[in-house]
Amino acid sequence: MEPDSVVIVPRTPDDHVPAQRKTAPGGSRTAGTLFQTGRKLLSYECGDPAAQLSHALLHIANFPRLHGRVVRWPDGSAAPGRLVFESDHWRIVMDEVQDADAAVKELNSSGGFAFTHTARVEHLSGGTFTVPALAELVEAFTFFCWLCTEARCGPMLPVGFNGQGRAVWSRWNPTVTESFPSARTWLDCTHADEAEALFPLFMDRFAHPYWRQVLRHAIAYLIDAGRPSTVNRAIIMAQVLLEAVSYSWLVEERKLRTHDDFDDHRTTAQNIREMLQDMKVPVAIPAKLTALATTRNKKGNPVDGPQALVIKRNEIMHRRRATQTANYDPMIEAWQLGAWYCELAVLHLCGFTGLYRSRLSDNADPGAAEPVPWR
Repeated sequence: MEPDSVVIVPRTPDDHVPAQRKTAPGGSRTAGTLFQTGRKLLSYECGDPAAQLSHALLHIANFPRLHGRVVRWPDGSAAPGRLVFESDHWRIVMDEVQDADAAVKELNSSGGFAFTHTARVEHLSGGTFTVPALAELVEAFTFFCWLCTEARCGPMLPVGFNGQGRAVWSRWNPTVTESFPSARTWLDCTHADEAEALFPLFMDRFAHPYWRQVLRHAIAYLIDAGRPSTVNRAIIMAQVLLEAVSYSWLVEERKLRTHDDFDDHRTTAQNIREMLQDMKVPVAIPAKLTALATTRNKKGNPVDGPQALVIKRNEIMHRRRATQTANYDPMIEAWQLGAWYCELAVLHLCGFTGLYRSRLSDNADPGAAEPVPWR
């Protein structure tokens, strides 16, 4: 964008200018020309918000490396770091940055933040699109990135171009981004094509206002369940996700229940169990979770996975007497099982039928993916 065609208008808090930690000698602490604030940074827009865009560029922070298609750079170097996402209306070509190997090694070592990819956005028809349409896509693509990585990362700093290849609009805005994720998720790094296959299915769901809200909440809960600050919190968030999605699945999607009878004479474990069984997700406690398998109900009888998860959640939330936990292994395994259920429930909700990496598998090698249970 040429300097004489751009007007930048900073937006400051409407009511007052926050007090200063430091000011210049003699400077007013309420001066509107210079201030520091701990409040959320607001968006800055440059260019013409009514412009017709031929394509846009997104900057992607903290997205892990996936073995995709070959991307080549002007100096002749190449790497298998390209992903192509296509839906009914959009094409997003996402390339890792040229120095991705060094950047990701540093991120894996110390965490932090870096631009790891860029993405070119185009309309599949080859036609133009508006800034509001791009904003809707960026929101959807953000939650898609969150789902793929099970971490808060994704697109920021969008730049829109006209048909002559000239930048005519951009937005500088803060986004929710976490320190680089290093733990493995359902998406195996050598199966980038599974993310490409998921994208149009995800976009179909996200286009519906009701399911958009379901996915937004479910993916946020999935991150908290899969990457816990504490195991106890992760177990709680796993049940929150499964309980919420069970209503959407059984009542709204499958029509197996009505709104009025969803909670009638049924426990949370029964609702979660019915949803998982309808999704063809095994509800028996996996044989490897030997510590969790010792869980018993009030009558002293063995329980299945959904019931064990609810029991462990209740032990966290409803401590009626002082107890000392001699063995924490059942809680750890309840978290593992709950996170596994959450991943599968969200993937099934999106209609995914491909390969995934099971967090219950002992094989941590790249490429160790398997079909989803309902395939």
